Amino acid sequence: MKFFLTISITFFMSMSMSMSASARDAAPAGQGVLDLIPFALKDGKDMSDFMALRESFAATIEKTGATYYASVLTPLFVDRAATGIAPSFDAIWLGASRSPSDFAKAHQQYLKIGGETEKAFAEVRTNLQRMMMATEIIYRGVESSDQSNVVMLSTCSPAGDADMPDIAAELRSASEGMAEKGSKGSTFLWHSGIGIPNGLEGKYIHARRFPDLAAWGSSMSLYRAGKFSDEMQAQKKVLSCGAPRVYLSDVFHWPAD
Repeated sequence: MKFFLTISITFFMSMSMSMSASARDAAPAGQGVLDLIPFALKDGKDMSDFMALRESFAATIEKTGATYYASVLTPLFVDRAATGIAPSFDAIWLGASRSPSDFAKAHQQYLKIGGETEKAFAEVRTNLQRMMMATEIIYRGVESSDQSNVVMLSTCSPAGDADMPDIAAELRSASEGMAEKGSKGSTFLWHSGIGIPNGLEGKYIHARRFPDLAAWGSSMSLYRAGKFSDEMQAQKKVLSCGAPRVYLSDVFHWPAD
């Protein structure tokens, strides 16, 4: 999987990164936009019913000629009220496009030809909210060997006068340090939302993606043992974050690059 998330989180672009000793000059590894839709399953339906719609959705999206990626985040360790989004949801649709224009093209064509597919979705779930956020790919860790991974999200505020270049540089340095100590996680930063609730105004979502539960568990063990204390202290210089929330992320639609 070459473009996230994921989240998954996903969540999910192979772009080169120019490294610099100056935090002001450090560029993100890649950019994109996320299409986030918390949804509730209808009575008598479960996630297997939702995931059964993958082939229908893929056929519709492929007809549009647009590039659009989609994963589904299901809560593992989550206080829904703390997310700042819909107070009650069963899962979050995480769509990803390489640019706003790519998203607009996909959505416009989907509205024209996706009526039957959307009817099938409506029988299974109810969308509770929809918002768009920009995503910066800060650091790419180990990729998943299949199409599932673990996504850990934290809502953060910038510390002091830290801006995007400062935050990106510090998070990249911290991610590299944790990787040297055994973490397999990738790092992303979500921001600049459209349609976001007031609680997310001026905030960032710090996203860490792990290739599987074992990799997440190993990283958490290292964290609890204090192995990442230097990296955590460095991160606090640029971001003040709340408690993390953990989701399982499964691919819904992933076009070949």
